[in-house]
Amino acid sequence: MKEGIRIIGGNFKGRKILVPNTDLRPTISIVKEAVFDILDTKIVGSVVLDLFAGSGNYGIEAFSRGAKKVDFVDKDNRSCKTIKENLKEFGLKANVFSLDFRRFLRSWNYCYDFIFASPPYFLGFENDILSYIHKYNRLKDDGLLFLQIFKKIDPDLSNFLVLDERRYGITKLFILKNKVDET
Repeated sequence: MKEGIRIIGGNFKGRKILVPNTDLRPTISIVKEAVFDILDTKIVGSVVLDLFAGSGNYGIEAFSRGAKKVDFVDKDNRSCKTIKENLKEFGLKANVFSLDFRRFLRSWNYCYDFIFASPPYFLGFENDILSYIHKYNRLKDDGLLFLQIFKKIDPDLSNFLVLDERRYGITKLFILKNKVDET
């Protein structure tokens, strides 16, 4: 276990969270800062999904800024163990699922205000993430999906409205909203 990711705002600002000893690619601070600048106070009282949670970076940041509920999903047992340790260290309670994201999205019947999805690069999960979130209605109509992917990937965004697209080094960040049927 290594220490290293700093919480950048809210009640836990400045505190560090543990990172599992994996080939995890933690979200760089500038991306996380941009995401939470966009959310601003909308995060307060929200229900959040941290998909491909890794260390729990996004979800714990959301808790720090006032989210009322966060679910963490990561297939790697070491990551889930680290998330649980981080939650304990911060005195937080949350669901931590050691599941493949597809199985989780298919089976956990819940709709979120905000979804953070930062899948591993080069594994081709982007379209499945978008498809499963849409198909199983996991994002509220007024909710936002923050999809952080490799900059050269162009996922199928046909079921979502692109509110913003930003680039940070090799990272592309999409801010997405459900397309609303106008029929």
